[in-house]
Amino acid sequence: MNISQVIAKHETISEDSRHLSGLLRIENPLTGPFHSEDDEMAEKYFSMLDKATVEGLYQLYKLDFMLFDYTPYKFLQVAKG
Repeated sequence: MNISQVIAKHETISEDSRHLSGLLRIENPLTGPFHSEDDEMAEKYFSMLDKATVEGLYQLYKLDFMLFDYTPYKFLQVAKG
């Protein structure tokens, strides 16, 4: 198994960790301080940007948004202007 073939998503990192541990035959799944506050932190930082900047970031990272099934809408809602 090539580890680069696995894509984990922050929102499901605990489940993804267990799955990956099984694939790699690791007895103890990865653990860590997985924080639900990350969404709040992202909104805080995006609220400091104007909508044009958020739209530009979305265009720059559009493939990532598509890959992880994200939308820019909540970030655009909290942006200035």
